Amino acid sequence: MQKVIRFLEKNELEIRISFYLIIINIGWIYFIVELFSGCNFNDSVFNYSLWMPSVIFAIYLVIKKFNSGEFLFFVPVRFALFYVFFHSLLFNIAYLSHNMILNRQKYNELETFIVYTFDDHEERTITFVEKIYNKIFK
Repeated sequence: MQKVIRFLEKNELEIRISFYLIIINIGWIYFIVELFSGCNFNDSVFNYSLWMPSVIFAIYLVIKKFNSGEFLFFVPVRFALFYVFFHSLLFNIAYLSHNMILNRQKYNELETFIVYTFDDHEERTITFVEKIYNKIFK
């Protein structure tokens, strides 16, 4: 127990920063994917755009440490492993639970799903980006 407490006290900054980066990424994923593409976890959205806030935040922390005269790049390997492990764990849990819910709804409402797929008068929603594109180029 003492080793765990000592580890938490020694690496408090790394753990806190990893937690902040995870929260920023979760918010960014919902902002990019759901707001701009109008769907949930679309495959056409590149993963690089989802990692952008974390990269910017990490660069900011490194520059801040460098400018303060105490250039301490945390412990790069341990920080990267800790961050990537927990980020992938949370993202996989959220993504898989989301897909399970969608699959369950699809099979429970299969009759209405079939009727709606053959309906020619189905309304298509226009996303925010499409509205901007239509105003600029059309």
